[in-house]
Amino acid sequence: MVTKTVSIRLDKTLFDRIDSHCVTKNCTRNDFVKFAIESALDKNKDDVVVRHEPYYDKYGNYYTYDEKRKIWTCRVNMDNVKIKS
Repeated sequence: MVTKTVSIRLDKTLFDRIDSHCVTKNCTRNDFVKFAIESALDKNKDDVVVRHEPYYDKYGNYYTYDEKRKIWTCRVNMDNVKIKS
């Protein structure tokens, strides 16, 4: 299996929320981030790309489009992230 490393900067509040969530779900930060990203990518985003409007999916994740930077941002609802064993 080939892997690559991703680095992001998080504010302390979000970092602490992730840690707290991981403790209650008995998972690592790495597992949480991988599954959060998979969850966000697996959702049907095609409709969102066409209309470029803020969008909530059924899991509470919130997508916004930055016209200036031409990118989508997903704010993941951590309460609905499920860790697979």
